[in-house]
Amino acid sequence: MEMFADRDFYLNVYKGEKISEERLDVRLSEASAVCGGVCFGRLSADSMEKMSAACAEKVRLAVCVQADFIEEKGGLYGLSSDSVGSYKLGDFSYSGGYYSQKRQAEELICPASYAILEQTGLTFRGVAAL
Repeated sequence: MEMFADRDFYLNVYKGEKISEERLDVRLSEASAVCGGVCFGRLSADSMEKMSAACAEKVRLAVCVQADFIEEKGGLYGLSSDSVGSYKLGDFSYSGGYYSQKRQAEELICPASYAILEQTGLTFRGVAAL
């Protein structure tokens, strides 16, 4: 899995201290996956090389913020543990549809991380007008 921020960036530029050395690569990988998801797959090693240095730095910063958020919540599974995908009560049953899935995806991203990613334009969902 691609990591958009590495151990060196986390420790020396971001100055992160919340994640232990043993879990750091795992958390950065998880955070990269979440950030990549909210950017609709626009992030890759190739795209990171092509974007401006300032934009790439914001992506790395967002990944580090997200990694800390994941660590604080006890891992990826701790982020949306209160979400209910489906349930049954007597004859009534419910399975989460599009809005439930969308809500679960939104619960994975740290608001501060998303705010940083928004500045890059990578989270834009609309259609560009010429």
